[in-house]
Amino acid sequence: MQIVQTLSTFAIPGIILIIVIYGIKEKKKVYDLFMAGAKDGVKIVISIFPTLLGLFMAVSGVAGIFGRLMYGKIYDSKGILLVIVMCMAGNALAALIMANATAYKHIIAAAFIIGLFTTGSSAALQADAVKCLGKERAGVATSSRSIGNDIGYMLGSMVVAGFVEKYGTYKTSYMCMFFLSIISIVLFVVYYKRKA
Repeated sequence: MQIVQTLSTFAIPGIILIIVIYGIKEKKKVYDLFMAGAKDGVKIVISIFPTLLGLFMAVSGVAGIFGRLMYGKIYDSKGILLVIVMCMAGNALAALIMANATAYKHIIAAAFIIGLFTTGSSAALQADAVKCLGKERAGVATSSRSIGNDIGYMLGSMVVAGFVEKYGTYKTSYMCMFFLSIISIVLFVVYYKRKA
């Protein structure tokens, strides 16, 4: 087993070294060939990005249908506290998966979790706002909740963009989202318990 671990540690650097040595021996411009390959790699990423985004949105959307059905029943029987805690925990889990994603399957898993676990918060908050203000002010309650949602998306996008620009990595921004989700759970539970 130790031999396999040692070989695997040196396999990729060894292959790279062999390719460079072979390129030099054959009098090839190794760096230029590397740069051409990198450009082709960027073109491939750009060409498959719309497909990945579409797949992410489709998986999230389908899971969201089931999430909304599930959270409607949970809200009616258990109230908003359980719904919000479950949704924020799902958001935290999805952010943690995205922070450590190394394959498409991780991104698809995060999309499924986002769809299933985070879609309920919007509907639950809207239902709670209508419940608090009454049916005669349902329009005000719905639009107020929507404005809060829009502000959250806008600020969230700006924070993520700022983190990526400053630290150069999405992992940092997703870990920030993870911790903010956990903090949000605690703050909501404290607020809800004081309100009750």
